[in-house]
Amino acid sequence: MEIEFEIIHGRELEKTVDETDLRYNHFFGILIFKKGKTIITVDMENIPLLDSGILLINIGASLVLESRGEIEATFTENDEKIYFRKEEDKLTISSTFTDEVIKEDFSKYLRAVERFYKRLVYDLLKISPVLPSNDMFINHFVMPYSFIFRAQNTAKRTMNNKKPTKWVEYLDKEAGKKEKQ
Repeated sequence: MEIEFEIIHGRELEKTVDETDLRYNHFFGILIFKKGKTIITVDMENIPLLDSGILLINIGASLVLESRGEIEATFTENDEKIYFRKEEDKLTISSTFTDEVIKEDFSKYLRAVERFYKRLVYDLLKISPVLPSNDMFINHFVMPYSFIFRAQNTAKRTMNNKKPTKWVEYLDKEAGKKEKQ
């Protein structure tokens, strides 16, 4: 599975800008979910890509603790929806705007989100000369949303809230798979 994007337009970025402005008012484009020949394209006007990246990370973080669950995702100022439905280790992605459905291992979705977000941040840093020196971007969108950092925070919250440690068990299971590869 792959999650791709195309940057369509963005506003001129000032050196100092707040988190909300970065997240919702810059870097608009198209999202593309792919698995084999199946493609779901989110090609609506004004999809803020940075916000979409954070949304996809948060969906993964929310569903990883559950054996079953569904999250309905909407995009800024748009009524169309994408559904992320988890059943055990499988994830189904569907939408209100196409009949296409993607079914994938949940762990592959998590890896696809990680690759997507890293590419997005890298491309944004390339096209905007002020982003590398923008503390808000670095502190709110690069550092805390690196996938490993997010996973560690989720695991800590899970343990601090005395909830079942499924997240920690999941990380151990995934680490074991990587060692075998």
